[in-house]
Amino acid sequence: MKKVLYLGTDPSYYKAKGAQIIHYPVIQIVPRMDSYIQAAYNKLASYTHLLFTSKNTVRVFFQQLNDLGISKNLLEPIIIIAIGQVTASYIKKYAHCSFVAEEETQEGVVAFLCTQSLEKTHFFFPRSSLSRNVIIGFFKKNHILFQDCFIYDTVIQKNPPLPDLGDIDEIVFTSPSTVKFFLEIFSAIPLDKKLVTIGPITQKALSEII
Repeated sequence: MKKVLYLGTDPSYYKAKGAQIIHYPVIQIVPRMDSYIQAAYNKLASYTHLLFTSKNTVRVFFQQLNDLGISKNLLEPIIIIAIGQVTASYIKKYAHCSFVAEEETQEGVVAFLCTQSLEKTHFFFPRSSLSRNVIIGFFKKNHILFQDCFIYDTVIQKNPPLPDLGDIDEIVFTSPSTVKFFLEIFSAIPLDKKLVTIGPITQKALSEII
């Protein structure tokens, strides 16, 4: 049986027919909380749109909402937008998902937003401290009111024992961070393995080092 090494946080949505999934997450999600973030959450009722660009953001957002004692009912009138179907599926565990940007990049989200009426909108965009600024640039260029905040950090995770790469047939990189941290942990990218990347941004990060 083919053995697949999955480097992201949650392999449950990765389909590998006839394969054994070996989960070795090289990233750890570390939530942040400060007065700036809390103030952004406290203004939840003022936002017209809520934007999620990763499943990790969804998990952290709803955990923080719960920790702060803020009701999910405040989300009912808000238009919630997801990047891709996996992120949308995570949102649906907690709330409704209004729209899904099928192209799973920030550029895809911008392309979707360009099809929408954005007058009198106020976006809330919680995100990773490592996230790109394509959407923020779009908001600024088009004078769209928004509130963004970094709600978590993505840091390296190196838990013993390390998997024996000699037993692995395929490696799945889920984000540029997994590419970077895999290289830090294992020192090299094994080119004799099948290398799978989730999304074009991850593919670009891998291509730059092999």
